[in-house]
Amino acid sequence: MRFSELLLATRRRDSRPLYRRLFPNYRVELLFRITHTCLISCTIFLTSYSAVHGFIYYKYKKPIRREELAILERELLEADRAGFKILDRDGKPLRASTV
Repeated sequence: MRFSELLLATRRRDSRPLYRRLFPNYRVELLFRITHTCLISCTIFLTSYSAVHGFIYYKYKKPIRREELAILERELLEADRAGFKILDRDGKPLRASTV
């Protein structure tokens, strides 16, 4: 076969596999960079979100719930001393283990 301008001017068949034609190296690198950026940013967000909510729970919500529970227990003890009874659906007084 001779080299000629006509032979050089004709379009050659692409012999690369389909995945290489669809995803050249720059596209693969771009996809890789975007994926890693998203994964790292999501990890940072979820870590900070969990840490902040854990701190808020232990610093503010848990003491408030403890205080509300203590108030409720005091009110129940006062009501019990005053003669009030907490009854279940059958009309029987509740035991301390079921409250």
